[in-house]
Amino acid sequence: MRARGLPQGVSCTVPERALLDAWRYAAPADRRNLLYEALWARVCTWQALARESARSPRVAGRRDLDRVLRWFKEGATSPLEVRAKHETFADARFRDFEWQADLRLASRRATVDMLHRAAKVVVELDGDLYHSAREARDHDRDRQNDLAEAGYLTVRLGWDDIVRRPERSRQRVLAVVAGRLSRPGGT
Repeated sequence: MRARGLPQGVSCTVPERALLDAWRYAAPADRRNLLYEALWARVCTWQALARESARSPRVAGRRDLDRVLRWFKEGATSPLEVRAKHETFADARFRDFEWQADLRLASRRATVDMLHRAAKVVVELDGDLYHSAREARDHDRDRQNDLAEAGYLTVRLGWDDIVRRPERSRQRVLAVVAGRLSRPGGT
């Protein structure tokens, strides 16, 4: 087992090894939540976990772990985005949405988490860690105003919306899109 020494001389396993062991010993139904929570808490990065998994000859539930790690590799920037894309908004009703979509606005280029281009609806997934700082909130507000100026309506969802109220989140997004598409002239 790889270990690193701490200043007090105590050897500890590296976080990615501990997370991989936690995955291995958790009940299969609990593994994803355990992984998402640990990555959300920044115990380690998904890249470090992927490297540790690749070094391990046997990992219980490897197929599922590799699937989740591939979702991060596809461009998701947080566990919240992975959960939203592959769990909350995974059914056919959301096939017209683009993920990590690039938009050219008058004053900037923006990459949005989720976009329904025809309805001009943007869904942004807000994590508390990044979005709680004043500078981040100011940046988000400026960006949202730029999107509004270009005709886009922004729906903001957080961890509790995606994890604890997924059906409500689905219904809210679909209702906003339907409302925008039912207007005379589209949006």
